[in-house]
Amino acid sequence: MSIKTKILSYFKKEEKQKTKKRMARELLRENLALVPLDIFYLDDPLLGVPPDKREKYLKKFHDITEDEDVMQWFTYLINRQVRMTTNHSMNGESDQSGAMNINGIATVRDTFKNLAIKYSKESVPDEGFNNYDII
Repeated sequence: MSIKTKILSYFKKEEKQKTKKRMARELLRENLALVPLDIFYLDDPLLGVPPDKREKYLKKFHDITEDEDVMQWFTYLINRQVRMTTNHSMNGESDQSGAMNINGIATVRDTFKNLAIKYSKESVPDEGFNNYDII
């Protein structure tokens, strides 16, 4: 064995043995890029709401999103955090917690809006179509 091959053998990367769990993760990552999924969690509070109280539960979020003052507060808090984060970054500092706060507030706002949309979809009475009605 020459010295060159011996030196190269030290730098040769050994491929790690892929576990079944790791292969499943890689397959999931590939599939997620191809198929849009609607993922929900088993501890989602909406799943614990009894069917007879679901409409009333969702209406609370609908009322919140319809209140312009409340939604204006969400926008204000996001904009305030953006200003604080940009002021920190002007000094050359990275403010990752500020970015997380912005995302957190926006997530709460978007979740409320999604629950309000569910209420809007579920509260529409299902009217049967009558071929004999005159418009």
